[in-house]
This record gives sequence, C-alpha cells and structure tokens, in this order.
Amino acid sequence: MAPNDPSDTTSPTNVTGTVRRLRRWRGRIGLAWKWVRSQGLETAPKRTWMSVIGVAMAIALLVSVTGLAVGIASPMTGAGSDSEYWIVPESESDSSALVAAGDPQFGSVHTANDRLLEYEHVESSTPLLMQVVQIESDSGASEYVVALGVIPDSASESVMGLSTAAMTPGDPYYENGSYNGTATDEVVLSNGAATLLEAEEGSDVSVSGGGGAQSFTTIDVDEGDAGSVLGTTPIAVMQLSELQTLTGAAEHDQADQFLVQTSSPSAADDFEGLYDEAEVYSSSEMTTQQVLDSDLALALSLTAILVSIFVGTLFIGTTMVFELIGNRSQLASLHAMGIGLRSQLTMYALQTIIVTIIGGLLGGVIGLLGIRLLNFAAEQISSVGAVAVGHPVFLVYGFAVALVIGLITIPFLGFALWRLDIGGERIRE
Repeated sequence: MAPNDPSDTTSPTNVTGTVRRLRRWRGRIGLAWKWVRSQGLETAPKRTWMSVIGVAMAIALLVSVTGLAVGIASPMTGAGSDSEYWIVPESESDSSALVAAGDPQFGSVHTANDRLLEYEHVESSTPLLMQVVQIESDSGASEYVVALGVIPDSASESVMGLSTAAMTPGDPYYENGSYNGTATDEVVLSNGAATLLEAEEGSDVSVSGGGGAQSFTTIDVDEGDAGSVLGTTPIAVMQLSELQTLTGAAEHDQADQFLVQTSSPSAADDFEGLYDEAEVYSSSEMTTQQVLDSDLALALSLTAILVSIFVGTLFIGTTMVFELIGNRSQLASLHAMGIGLRSQLTMYALQTIIVTIIGGLLGGVIGLLGIRLLNFAAEQISSVGAVAVGHPVFLVYGFAVALVIGLITIPFLGFALWRLDIGGERIRE
C-alpha cells in the first residue's frame, strides 16, 4: 500500500486529519454553547427561553400522554423486574396475550408448574387463570371484577404486584391430580375491588362464575406495590383450582399463562420447551407488547409523538428564524470575512440542537411531575386511583424526541439562510 494512501485509516496523515476534525467540531460545539448561554442570559433571553419552553412543553405533553397510554394498556402486567418471565400460548389474534378472552389456554397446568419448579434457577412459579366474575359482598354491593387464579408460593409473597402472603400456599384443593382436596374459600381483594364492593378484611363475599357460585372470605385487602396501578384495579386473587372449578376450567386443568421468577435469565430459554406452542417474555417485553397490542394506547402514543414534534419544531423553528433575521447584519459581516453558508448553518444548527436538548431534558422532568399530578387528581376525584405509569426511561424517550425536533428544524434554517440572500454567490459554495 502506498504511503499516506487515503484508504489506510491508520496512516499518520489520516490519523492527524481525524484528530483535527474532532478538535474543530469540539471548538464549534463549545462556541455554539457559549453563544446559546450568552443569548439566554444577556442578548436575547426572551427568544432563547421561548424556544426552550416551547420544546419543554411539547416533550412534557409527550411524556405525560405516554405514561397515560402505558397505564391504560398494561394495568394487568404488574410490571416487575427482568427476573420475572411470562410464558404465554402462541396466538394469531391481535389481542393482548394477558387479558384477551377466548385466546388459547394451556392445559394440565398443575403438572407443568411442577416441572417448572424442578428447574435449578427457578425461584417460584405459578399458572395464572384470568376470568371476569361477579362478586357480591355481605353489604349487598355487587360488581364484576377480574379474578386471578394462582398457586401461592411461600418463596414469592406477591403475584403481579398483589400480595399473596395471607393465602394458604400450594393450592390445597387440587390434591393428587384431582379436585377433591380441602378448599380454602379465601380471596384477596385489591383496594379497588374492596372499595367498589364496600368490603374489608373478614368480609364474606359470593363469587359467581360459569360453573356456579361459591362463598369466600376476604382474608386481605391489598393496595398493590408502590407505583403499581393494580391496587386500584378491581381484582380478586384466589386459589387456582377453586377459580377453575367456578369457571369450568377444571375439566382440562387450564390457565392462561405462567409467571416465573428466576435468578438466571438464561433459564428462560428452557421455558419455551414447556409446551410445543409457547412464547416467553420478560416483564419489560410484556409491557411493550401490551402497548403495541392496545389500539388506544398505540394511537395515543403516536398522536403524542406527532403533536410534540410539530409543536416543538414550530416553536424552535420560528424563534430561530427570528434569530437569523435579527442577526442579518452580523451574518453579512461573517460573509464578508469569508465565512460561508455551510459554516453559518453549522453554527445555527448546533445552537438549535443545544436548545432542543435543554428543552427535552426539562420537558422530561415536567412530564414525570405531570404524571404524578395526574395520578393524584385521579385518586382525589374518583376511586380509580393511579391511571398513568411513570418511569425514568421516559427521560431518555423525551431526550430522543427533542433531538429529532432539532434535526428536523435544521433544513428550515438552511432555507431561511438561503432566502436572506446575503452575498448571493455563497449558495454555490
């Protein structure tokens, strides 16, 4: 290879050129930052802060609506840590794997659950049967709630964010492969269900399903884990076999999915062999699937993104164009000094990116505070409780959308510079 061949990126000349370009860009970014700081504090604070606030409000709206969309889409995920895995049947429908009615179910789930517990790194496991049942309390109140059938495990004292610590472990009604053991007749109500039913710990309730009605005793009223919307969702947790008997799922020992907690993420690969047609998701993957499967949540999220980009671009684009017009004499001086269109556009583009980044970070914080305010208002106005989900990852989400806003604005700045036509020959550089 010839000395200083351009294709040789390791040659001294090319390395030196790369270092120079990096230094040049570092200098440009530093100059753009000083320019933004000077404008924000001294020369043009109104225009600069209007841009920042415009982007911040757009991102705050995006984060708040996204939190609401996630709250609407995944009230039943009980989003836990990535050590929790869901095993669900494969389905060709567009409905959610968690809450869809009429989707495929697993059979012989008690036997399959015993197999899961034999895996070395599995800490706890339970099948989950979800059915809508009617519950009538001894106060006379009657409501339809979501019933969860589980196998309580002393190794895990909660399922999907709701406590099962007060329940008898092991599903004793299912004994030796048949449904002739000792029924516990116990139920745990979420705070939302207890409020609707006017029930409390110790209250007797009658649960009606497709297979008849049965009397249960409320052994606990649980508010759910901190930050979980499950505590305010009307839910009743009971022994799997007893819910199966009530709803007719005992004939084939059926359940909708499995929830497995493991200390080894690699063990998830083994879970796919539990059934021929099964899919395995972590809790975060399941929450994502819920949002994508929910038409309302997806529509809200996409609308929020489009509105945020439009509003943010409108604010930053308008104020930056005003900045260009206000600095027309300065631009003419720069052109007379030999600084062409590309260099000028680069500086204004860097300023725009810096302003949108500041606005994006500020908007992400405001959006998370907005989610808290929204949940507080919902709790005060109605018994629904928390309706939105907040997560620090939304800050990264807002930052990314703000960066997109900045990048979209750059072509408009280039067009504005061209229309100002300061030293017409420069557009041919």
